[in-house]
Amino acid sequence: MSRKTVRREQDGVWYELRPAANGVFYIHWSENRRSKRQSTGAKEVGAANAFLEEWLRLARSQTNPAALTCRDLWEAKYANDERGRFSWANMEPVFGDLRPIEATQERIDAYIADRIAGRIGKKPAAPSTIRLEMSLLRASWNHAVKKRRIATTDLPILDPLPDASPPRDRWLKDDEVKRLFAAAKGKYRIELFLWLALETAARRTAILELRWEQVDWETGVIHYLPAGQVQTKKRRASVPISAALRPVLLRAYEERTTPYVMGRPSPIREALIATAKAAGVAGVTPHVLRHTAATRMARAGVPLWLIAKVLGNTVEQVENVYAKHSPEMLVSAVEAISGKRAA
Repeated sequence: MSRKTVRREQDGVWYELRPAANGVFYIHWSENRRSKRQSTGAKEVGAANAFLEEWLRLARSQTNPAALTCRDLWEAKYANDERGRFSWANMEPVFGDLRPIEATQERIDAYIADRIAGRIGKKPAAPSTIRLEMSLLRASWNHAVKKRRIATTDLPILDPLPDASPPRDRWLKDDEVKRLFAAAKGKYRIELFLWLALETAARRTAILELRWEQVDWETGVIHYLPAGQVQTKKRRASVPISAALRPVLLRAYEERTTPYVMGRPSPIREALIATAKAAGVAGVTPHVLRHTAATRMARAGVPLWLIAKVLGNTVEQVENVYAKHSPEMLVSAVEAISGKRAA
């Protein structure tokens, strides 16, 4: 027997865990003299063994499926899902020991209120986060129904999930930007952050982690993706240094004391909020600064594909959000409709 093979006995039946040719571990057993198998979805023996233990435990519960808890069903659905484990950390203390039928709308409403107020979790949760948690919880129940572990009568009657939050569309007008810079005057980090965010449209983390070695003075380009680092979904672009930003960045370079452009990669959100409050400008976040830069480019007639290059987004993403700020692109098309008649 392979070193990776694991065997478990339950109710007189031997269950054997072994990898297939593609590396995925399967559970093998015989039932009524017929061979059967069940994929664990895992290629690591430890994760596969954990799946086997949970799978066997659920099998023992089949004689009384209504006794299965939300924890049982969650683990059956998300045992090898990192997103599922992350969301469950906040939900388990409330829903873990409940059967689905006991997770009533009243209990869910109380949970949502506690999440919004920050009484559960490290900080108040955004509506989109709460909606994700609730949708994952329901998906674990539906998965159990599909697998015939529970019946639909074992589920509570709940209100529909709220619609997904609309896209954030807050951007700063020229006067608001001027007030922000006035309030940031003399505050080195926050002032430099405003310049970089508004002149390069980079994300907060990319700016905070930016090192001087990533600033190419010869070509006049800031490479937000460090050499050797792999791109993630939140892509980091290479952005030219604008004429307005260059003297600010040169002064910061001459006064540098650390390898980081921002002096240190520590958080800046609280300082930004305090500066915005002093400026009397509401709703300012690092994302709003990035959104402002992109919106101003669109309103100035910059082609959307170029904006996508600066943001590190796809053209489709940029079109969905910023096309409404570039009506000039459609002027010639609309004028063609009645152009000849007007002549």
